[in-house]
Amino acid sequence: MKSIRVLAAAGLVAAFGASEAFAWSGDLIKCNPTPGNSIIVSFGGLSCKEAKVKIGIKTDVAAGQGFDGCVANPAAPWDAWVSGKWGKTSAADAATIEQFSISLKGQTFGSCNFGGSDVSSGASGSGAITFFDSTGAVKVKGASLKFFGKVAGDVATYSATASGLVTKGIGLGGDLALTIGLDLANPINTPVLACNAGGTCNDPNDPADPGNLNPVTQLAVITNASSEFIITLGSDDPNDPNDKAT
Repeated sequence: MKSIRVLAAAGLVAAFGASEAFAWSGDLIKCNPTPGNSIIVSFGGLSCKEAKVKIGIKTDVAAGQGFDGCVANPAAPWDAWVSGKWGKTSAADAATIEQFSISLKGQTFGSCNFGGSDVSSGASGSGAITFFDSTGAVKVKGASLKFFGKVAGDVATYSATASGLVTKGIGLGGDLALTIGLDLANPINTPVLACNAGGTCNDPNDPADPGNLNPVTQLAVITNASSEFIITLGSDDPNDPNDKAT
């Protein structure tokens, strides 16, 4: 009986292994947004002292605050997924993907200094993305998703990043990654830059310290030459013959 169970388990593992080995993989959707689009990220209030803070991100394609430059991979088996009820976006629909909007609600235990400390914790949350055509007025059929991810800021490279896992919708199970720049020309970012340069937070535990009186509630990010958004399925391995990365 034991040998039968072992053989059954081995067969199950082999079946799943084969399925993964031959599954389609690669960049499903890639976006390189037009530089110069500034977007505001809201916070519950980041100060010099670590605290539990809410984070919110929401862009609006109709208001010109979406991301463009998107291309869906034509090598992906879109029509096979539709016929198999794994998705709702056909190859013809996928070819119209050009822009997307994003929203995210999350939390962090941290301060206005993105470098963190020995008691801070990274920011994470749940979000949603919707893809639009080139006009920004038409939602692409079936091209929306939900995800869980982490967000972070890096003053050293003047950038902000988001990475996570697609939990529902187009690209289900895929990895998601977004990189965008910090808008250095926007005065909204002056408090954050000063905080990270050590110019405002002399004593995080002193409520009378100037850096503790005006918590940071907004951050301006902007698309630049390094900005990119990618949804990747599978291994994304250049040595994998099944990898159809764009």
